[in-house]
Amino acid sequence: MARSTAVDAKTARSGAAQQLVAISYARVSTGTQASDDTSGIERQEIAIQQWLRQHPDYELDREIQHVGSGAKAGRFEWFIDELQQGRLPQGTCLVVEKMSRLGREELDDTFETLIRIFKAGGALAVCSLAGGQVLRSLSSQQGAVYQLAGAIDAARGEWEERRDRKRGSDAMKRRMIAEGAKPFKARAKGKRCASYPFWLNFNEKTKEFETNDHHHWVRNIFLWAQEVGAPTIARRLAEQGVTQVTNRRKPLSTSHVTTLLRNRAVLGERQHLTSKRQASGEPVPGVYPPIISTDEWRLAWVAIDARNNKQAPVAHRQLRNLFEGRIFCLHCQGRIGYCTSRCTLASGERKVYYYLRCNTRFKDRAGCPTPHRPYEEDRLLERLHTFRWAEYFNDARHDADVAAARDRVLAAEGKVAEAQQTIQRLQQAEDDFIAQGRAWPVRLEDQRSEAERDLLTAEADANVTRAALDALRRRRSGKEAQKAIQSRVAAFMASDRTDVETRQQFNRWLFAEGIVVAFDLINDRFELGTGKVSPQGLLLELDQQLEDAVAFGIPVEEFREFIETRDRAVAAQLTPPH
Repeated sequence: MARSTAVDAKTARSGAAQQLVAISYARVSTGTQASDDTSGIERQEIAIQQWLRQHPDYELDREIQHVGSGAKAGRFEWFIDELQQGRLPQGTCLVVEKMSRLGREELDDTFETLIRIFKAGGALAVCSLAGGQVLRSLSSQQGAVYQLAGAIDAARGEWEERRDRKRGSDAMKRRMIAEGAKPFKARAKGKRCASYPFWLNFNEKTKEFETNDHHHWVRNIFLWAQEVGAPTIARRLAEQGVTQVTNRRKPLSTSHVTTLLRNRAVLGERQHLTSKRQASGEPVPGVYPPIISTDEWRLAWVAIDARNNKQAPVAHRQLRNLFEGRIFCLHCQGRIGYCTSRCTLASGERKVYYYLRCNTRFKDRAGCPTPHRPYEEDRLLERLHTFRWAEYFNDARHDADVAAARDRVLAAEGKVAEAQQTIQRLQQAEDDFIAQGRAWPVRLEDQRSEAERDLLTAEADANVTRAALDALRRRRSGKEAQKAIQSRVAAFMASDRTDVETRQQFNRWLFAEGIVVAFDLINDRFELGTGKVSPQGLLLELDQQLEDAVAFGIPVEEFREFIETRDRAVAAQLTPPH
């Protein structure tokens, strides 16, 4: 883009018909450089002002500041057009500080542009070249032309060297990230841009990320997306005073909200980008601390897809089943849904009854033998409130979970080391073949390709296990966890439970905490815990020990059968179809 602070050409030349005209041209590669007081713009303008003092026969017509790459063509079409159309007098001189500010194109391309400028009647002066001599063609002043050619070639070489260094640096950074390292730097004071999400800060001493105040409203975007579209979300954020990160005077637009909803960095993943801001390769999991759960991401996008397909708006659901998406059948691991039954009493009064039903049975009566059960919200809430969370999240158990997660990290890192050793061994073998003048066998090349794929997989697994370990270390335990959960449940029970927004917020909280209910619809018993749910909506894991089940009246054999059935369901999902 260009900024022109011009004195009108006609006014500037009135009364001075013989006065020659000059145009100052300064360029930087980025907007940050342009806005920085210490950037090259000021240095370039000083050099050009000095040139004007040394050439008093020239009068400045305008100053042009351009922000963009010097390797792109077409930046001087405006100059050529104004010369050809007579809006600039013949002989108008374009003044630049040095050749790299004019451009970094290939030699032939730059000469072609200069020839077009000269044929249109323009001239060029480079402050650092031949004493700022004015060039009007390539056929005169041969010494200056030779210097010009050398400067063009040097500018292009400098650009290519910087580009190659940047590519090498990016490649090294990607390898380090894949290996679990964090080659990031703390955000500079007063700066808002960094190579990681704006809702995170990086501590160079601890080598860890920390969330900042932005993460609260970013998380709200995904929670609200389960109910309303991007325009409504943008309006809500504006009402709360949330502004753009890079321009605090402007509110977030609908397009900003949509972009954030597609950003998987909220899940902890890092997507490498090319210089043109296009995705490069698959996202790397476990690089950042996640600020939303996979369930929250999935629910947001289920709602977005429903709105895009013009299905019934999610925002108007009354959420009769407070535990929607978090209550599962103990017998088939499928979701338990909600239904109503209406009848007319002898008195003529219309009565509505509310039930829980297994969705698997609803779709296929032979799929699950469970009956309907009355929906008793108070009973579920009371159990949630009085559940022995302190024992469930006890310190010993938390320590055991952390130890188990640490073992998984060590095992994953062991696989990474094993794959690295295999690649090193094959690389050494290749070096030996070359030293002996022998051809590198195709089968060994295939082995190396397979080992490199194994390394990428192992590194991704290691990142995921590290992220899980970090999450466990941050998780509350014991009485602290119990107090937090009981306070949240008590607050909801004391609120207006008929309010749709209040019910939706509580349901989202269940997702965020990972709390699930496994309901035995046959014997009218249920168990609480934290669990994992498959994308197909099946309960894959109920984090509850058998002895805890016994303490709450569930027979060991019955619960063990549930565990075995669940494991078979998981195995079936993980087994690829024939």
